[in-house]
Amino acid sequence: MEDTELSSHFEFGSNWQKLVPHLDEARLSDSVSDIQKFLGVSQLNGLSFLDVGCGSGLSSLAAFRLGASPILSVDIDPKNLQNAMSLRKKFGADQVESWQIKPASIVNQNDVLTLPPADVVYSWGVLHHTGSMWQGIENCANLVRPSGYLYLMLYTDAVLAPLWKKIKRLYTRSGPIVQSALRGAFATMLVSGMILKAKNPFRVIKDYSKKNRGMSWYIDVTDWIGGYPFEYASPDQVISFLNARGFELVNIYPKISKKSLGLKGTGSYQYLFKSTKPKTTAQ
Repeated sequence: MEDTELSSHFEFGSNWQKLVPHLDEARLSDSVSDIQKFLGVSQLNGLSFLDVGCGSGLSSLAAFRLGASPILSVDIDPKNLQNAMSLRKKFGADQVESWQIKPASIVNQNDVLTLPPADVVYSWGVLHHTGSMWQGIENCANLVRPSGYLYLMLYTDAVLAPLWKKIKRLYTRSGPIVQSALRGAFATMLVSGMILKAKNPFRVIKDYSKKNRGMSWYIDVTDWIGGYPFEYASPDQVISFLNARGFELVNIYPKISKKSLGLKGTGSYQYLFKSTKPKTTAQ
């Protein structure tokens, strides 16, 4: 079984289905604010937006609220496509012709050929789950229009990253009892860490969505422990890879730090790259 095939993947679509009913204006506002701050813009008016691995559809909805047009949301998982369509309908945007949702894999070259270039190519926490991360990054880069932006979130390297890969593979290949035990153990470890640091777990979990694009703490916990395929890269590797393909780094979060142990997860970086290829009059 190839890791690039949906049948080998953690059921992200089923996990995100649990989130969609709870997405409201407050969580949408958090997602909108996060994109605004990282891109350094107040609006996306007149900019096309390609959401690679749209998941719940929340980021696409945020781009819609920011005025992006056209928007194309793609995902390999039929349940995620349904999630995005349900969310679009929930917020009254299901009749918007400029926002399309369709199946496509960013690591399938035939699928990639059907995707139009965009001013903003966005892929949050997706490419490291494709089974071919570097190919996914390159394909995303090739879809950025001249002077456009590539907005990524990728897992970073950590000492325990190889162990996490084994745990994630075990999760996807196990039954519900083992999966429940793994989820519970990881959640308990995180809560225990909060308590040891004198943090109120209830407050941390309640405020989680404000710092994570409106996402749910427990759903993200499940997403982490079960998220297979699983790849990772250091910031230096990612920056070097995209510099060589005509992109410059314009924002990164958090600041680059030394390789961590990764006991509670490898951690991740948000990257914003800009294409150094200038626009032409034909654009």
